Amino acid sequence: MNLLDKQQILTAEAWRIEYASKPLPNRTPLTVIRRPRAAWAYGQAIEQTAVLAERATATVDADDFTFVFVRAGEVTPYEVQKQVESWMAGRPGESGGPIEIQFRGERLIWRQRRAVCFGAPHSRDEVLAAVCHFSFCERELSRIEEKVEATWPTLQNDTYLTDKLSGRDLKNRAHVGAMTRTATDIRVDYVRIQTALESPATELAGLSRRLFAELAVQANVVDRLRLLEDAVEVMGEFYRFVQEQLTDLRSYRGEVRGNALILIVLIIELLITIYGVFSTEILNFFHYVSPS
Repeated sequence: MNLLDKQQILTAEAWRIEYASKPLPNRTPLTVIRRPRAAWAYGQAIEQTAVLAERATATVDADDFTFVFVRAGEVTPYEVQKQVESWMAGRPGESGGPIEIQFRGERLIWRQRRAVCFGAPHSRDEVLAAVCHFSFCERELSRIEEKVEATWPTLQNDTYLTDKLSGRDLKNRAHVGAMTRTATDIRVDYVRIQTALESPATELAGLSRRLFAELAVQANVVDRLRLLEDAVEVMGEFYRFVQEQLTDLRSYRGEVRGNALILIVLIIELLITIYGVFSTEILNFFHYVSPS
């Protein structure tokens, strides 16, 4: 079954795609994504001329994605093709260049928030499936990278905790525990996205699978995953070490306090015993020296 219904195929040339974390009522998804996490991709047909007129500053925090399909060859005027290429050009606030892939008689240009395909109508669904999956995965990878980058200043401020610790440092246990959980969450997200990018989803087949793999290669995900793995490893090891140090310090101080308390109790008992013996001897002495 086609990703797009017949009416869309006949009339639509552009779609706004949004990702939802759960199925939406009364709507049929273009595709369901299972890795790195469950997501449903929904598409809404939009007017192509309005889309191509968009030249606003890139909205890096937006969750939607725009896909434009242009019939290759003389069917589409040259002016329209140039307008589409201009629409794919870089915008203020947008980082990175476009990815361009030639396959069979089609041509795909992809960016993080939009893509265009010049091709034959029969290949459109397969291209759209690949773009939906890859765009979602790449966005998840970017978010993990951003999360790691945002965590570095905190880690840098916490490096003093690798020095010799004192009792004053125990106040940081809650913070270190929270950062340890953050590092663990990032590690889990990393493993999930690594699996999704290095092993395309089983629901992608044929052209969709090849396009996904080629997009991953050109987006340099292998090197990005390698660098991310190093960062995740450093972060996890750092906070795991500090947490162990704080736990050992807390245990040591607990033992010292326990031993000190035991010593105090023993001293008190000894003093009581001495006082009792001394009092008895004093009473006996007065009893001995007093006249009958």
